[in-house]
Amino acid sequence: MRTALPLLSSFIAATDLSVMAQDICTAPLNITVNGIQNGNGAVIIAAFEALDVQNAVTLTFVPAASSSVSVTLHDLPIGNYAVAAMHDENMDGDQNMDGDVPTEGYSFVAIGPSDLTPKFEDAIVAAGDDARSVLRMKYW
Repeated sequence: MRTALPLLSSFIAATDLSVMAQDICTAPLNITVNGIQNGNGAVIIAAFEALDVQNAVTLTFVPAASSSVSVTLHDLPIGNYAVAAMHDENMDGDQNMDGDVPTEGYSFVAIGPSDLTPKFEDAIVAAGDDARSVLRMKYW
């Protein structure tokens, strides 16, 4: 029994350190999406570590509200993320299009005057304690 106690204490100490390390290595990211046209459906907010739209690090659905929605993405690994949002008005999970023109709102962190998709490196925001990003929804 004497050998089990130090072993158990070591296990508990190691477990506590891994939890602490996990807390230190993650951070929140506060996102606000402005310019929402109506309260239909949901606003889908995604954060990406790389230029790979099929593999978001996190995907959050927020009930749509006229004008704006805000959300905090919790426990992101500390790092840089490109953030995008889509107003899924009919809740089908797709960006609906009429030919090449989106029929639902969309936004990126760095949407420019052309309203086109920015370069990945231009759409980056860092996760951290006070990290905030404001997106402006675009409708055609």
